[in-house]
Amino acid sequence: MTGPEDPDVQCASYALELLSFGGWRSHVIGAALIVDNGIRLIYYDHSAIVKSELLDWFRDPIKFISVIYGLTRLSREEWGFHPLVRLEPPIYPSLSRNKEAKAKGKSKGKGRGKGKRKGKAKDEDEDEPEAGKAKLNSNIYHGIRVKLDDGKLEPELQDVLHDQDCIIGRGTCVVNAKVVAGTDAWEKLKGENVVVKLSWPSETRVGGDLRSKAHDQAGADVLECPDGPDMAEHLPEILHCEDYHTPDGEISVQTRLSKIFGGKYEKRVLRILVQSPLERLTVLTNAKETYDVFHDIFTCESTDPSSMLGYRCRYQDGKLIENPPFEDWAGDHIEALRKNKNSFMARGNNITPTPHHKPLFRLMVKLKEALHNGVIACEATGDDGEIAELSPKDHLTLCGHFSFDAVEEIFEKFASA
Repeated sequence: MTGPEDPDVQCASYALELLSFGGWRSHVIGAALIVDNGIRLIYYDHSAIVKSELLDWFRDPIKFISVIYGLTRLSREEWGFHPLVRLEPPIYPSLSRNKEAKAKGKSKGKGRGKGKRKGKAKDEDEDEPEAGKAKLNSNIYHGIRVKLDDGKLEPELQDVLHDQDCIIGRGTCVVNAKVVAGTDAWEKLKGENVVVKLSWPSETRVGGDLRSKAHDQAGADVLECPDGPDMAEHLPEILHCEDYHTPDGEISVQTRLSKIFGGKYEKRVLRILVQSPLERLTVLTNAKETYDVFHDIFTCESTDPSSMLGYRCRYQDGKLIENPPFEDWAGDHIEALRKNKNSFMARGNNITPTPHHKPLFRLMVKLKEALHNGVIACEATGDDGEIAELSPKDHLTLCGHFSFDAVEEIFEKFASA
């Protein structure tokens, strides 16, 4: 059985919530599949999913009880919480506040309203996130202090900027932070705002001086672009980088799995990167700046510049306008988003840009025309009435209408003065 009712999928959805939104965790233990007269425990980390043998409470009740008792004896670290980013319960503070408010409401209303209330009764757990649909709590790490470089550098975490929603993979999390303590070389950073990036890369990909290597490589990549020297000034400064391995002599779950599965299991480390914060796009308050930034990004990264279409008609003077267009694009359903974008590209009309982006109007019209013509070309039918099978290149470039050269020609022809 597959689909949303598949027990494996349902258990994985709970693990996904915990690894993505349940605090900074290396692994999750305890998702259980009930099978006949027993259960199977499932272990998840960023490299593997492992099921236990069947624990039959009829045939071997002692073993079953021993395993359950063993789970109650696990430390926070053994449950997967990393000690460096120590998150105290509750994991979902906003949900806890909702429950407290409801509890207070019940106590205040005790003895009143004996008549039946109309409408559907509210479920006690209505505010709990549905399995597989947990939402990011941007304040989950707020106020936590992380001691780096043997305690010499201490940033205090603030709101979450990005949290990668995944089980297998690096599980990257990017958090705003403020340096609240620093000694020696870090004293000059006290009071400064920084960005802290946490991830679980493969242990085999760990190099030597990560800080200098990462920055030098980024600079080298940018300098290969035509406007590289100008763009290099916009690279974030990498202030500090360090990795956390399993301490020598300590046998972790990952160490055991690595011995069992050998090269098939990818052992991971916690990597923490501290860098200077990037400025938001909202600082672009005139057409010339907006053009230069989006053109530079496209030139160096070959990134689809269609996001510029939305930005130039949603922001004015660095602020989101009232009733901005493209709000329905922010939905989390990929099919709905695809339909919205296709509908936009198929329409002949254009959305009026905000006042300070009006000089970009003709550029935006031509970019949208290229997208529109490309979509039409990809859906064109042959003499037999069937849509022709496209090559990967045609899919990527919309049959040449949105290739690098075609878009660059539009940028150059309609450059903002």
